[in-house]
Amino acid sequence: MEIKYLVDAKEHLPEISIWLYNQWGVYYEDSSPFQWYQDLKSRLNKKEVPTCFVALIDDKPVGTASLIEDDMKTRPELRPWLADVYVLPEEREQGIATQLVSRVNQEVKDIGLDKYYLFTRHATGLYLKLGWEIIENTTYRNKKVDIMVYHLN
Repeated sequence: MEIKYLVDAKEHLPEISIWLYNQWGVYYEDSSPFQWYQDLKSRLNKKEVPTCFVALIDDKPVGTASLIEDDMKTRPELRPWLADVYVLPEEREQGIATQLVSRVNQEVKDIGLDKYYLFTRHATGLYLKLGWEIIENTTYRNKKVDIMVYHLN
């Protein structure tokens, strides 16, 4: 498996935007595949926020993760955020999400930041295993979520 910046694998942007829309679009009012495409397009950067990574097996995209400035409108003081961590269902349980998060950790460190955040509805256990800490349990977009922080030392 190889992890690349999405900017270096732009040909996969349309496919990845569909994955993310199908996974999370229902939670966002007026969401569309095109909107997800535009959001991803804004992440075609290296060594800055926002950025996006794609996991590839034999040049086929199997997962993605992003680092973005703001992912929770109710908590604008928390920045930046791990977002859109997604692995194709048939490729799960192979450590791909762990490797993607590790790559984002390195990016955050390379940028010179010492912490970043995420919120999750269903993957708290995974992130706890990866060293994230819960800082708040709250309701966001009518769903219970955990807000978590990761400290880079």
